[in-house]
Amino acid sequence: MKVYWLYSSGSVMATPQWLEREECFAFIHGPTGEGAKGAYELRLDRRRFTQKLLHTPDIWQEMKYILYPVEGCHDALGNPRYVLMPYRRDLSGGCLCLLDMSPKPGGSATLLNVRGAEILGKGVSLNAASSPRLGGARLASETEYPVLLCRPGAQFEWTRSGNLFGQPADFQASWDGSEFRVSSLAWQVDSVAIEHTLEGRRPCRRHYCQLAI
Repeated sequence: MKVYWLYSSGSVMATPQWLEREECFAFIHGPTGEGAKGAYELRLDRRRFTQKLLHTPDIWQEMKYILYPVEGCHDALGNPRYVLMPYRRDLSGGCLCLLDMSPKPGGSATLLNVRGAEILGKGVSLNAASSPRLGGARLASETEYPVLLCRPGAQFEWTRSGNLFGQPADFQASWDGSEFRVSSLAWQVDSVAIEHTLEGRRPCRRHYCQLAI
């Protein structure tokens, strides 16, 4: 299986980083530094993926992996540890998804309605509220950066809040075994409204509810 970054705008093939201190490659998902509770590290087997691969960056575009759990090992956030090994044959149609739900300033993002996929772990960041509470204190909300193991037919949604500046808040993604499809739920609702308008009917509230679930 392959590893993808997934955003509201679509998906791209993920490239691992070289961790100098640990002397291994890893996919790092989630923010690091101030304001972050911790990023999720999905490490590659150091015996199979050596530092020499830094000189052949194009190799990651075609790389396929198989996932192995590290028994009894968890990170500081309580996520179970896994290691990725190279794997030439890929008949499962599955993939690993590093989902960036793109939270906006002063808000957060939440994953919803996961079907056909398993959450392996997640990075976590803290987001300060856009306006202070009474007394000057600011509320902080957590945003998760989930890593999902997707099977063909997997679907999930996410919603985000904050200063969106007119951008959609709700999204839906699906994996068909070869590529991701991402759409805005707001766009789907607008499509229903347009269809009813063209037919000379007023949009029914029931349609809005069905698409927003």
